[in-house]
Amino acid sequence: MFSPRTTSIIALISVSLGYGLLSVAARLLGTSFGVFTQVYVRIFIALIFTYIIFRRDLRWHKLKALPLGSWIVLIMMGVIGYGLMVYSITKGALSTTLLNVSVIYSTVPLFVYLLGLIFLKRPWRYLILGLLLVSVWGVGVLSSGQLWPSLSRFGVGDYWVLLAAFFEGIWYLGIRLIEKQLNSSLSR
Repeated sequence: MFSPRTTSIIALISVSLGYGLLSVAARLLGTSFGVFTQVYVRIFIALIFTYIIFRRDLRWHKLKALPLGSWIVLIMMGVIGYGLMVYSITKGALSTTLLNVSVIYSTVPLFVYLLGLIFLKRPWRYLILGLLLVSVWGVGVLSSGQLWPSLSRFGVGDYWVLLAAFFEGIWYLGIRLIEKQLNSSLSR
């Protein structure tokens, strides 16, 4: 139907829109629901959409056959990588500007890289680390509003968003730890 390039562009726009709407949704849901209730609502909605979209690709027999170590990683991903991440990003979205939420949350690749170095024994690459540090400096410039970023300009909400980025990094680490056993269409 669409070329791979067009499909990729549509997917990127959809993800960008979804992340942008996440903060707005947190503020709207914050008027009626507590933070953990918002997490439960999001998980329930995601469960429904996942089943509708991917019902043909789900293979329950593979899920049942996972070893105990993989279940521990899945629980870590669910509780820390998703549950605490959504709690933190929601607290951050309710406490800081939406620009800071988007900008500070973009530090996820730094945490993924550092966690990969520590837990996956990935090779140390100075160029990648340098580029990530330059991007963190850019995040600091945008979120603090100063050319020389200062943590004194960070509010409580900004730290919540930074913590959410760290938890998201843990989620990606979990994916890497069990990527050969994932219940996906790529592992058939």
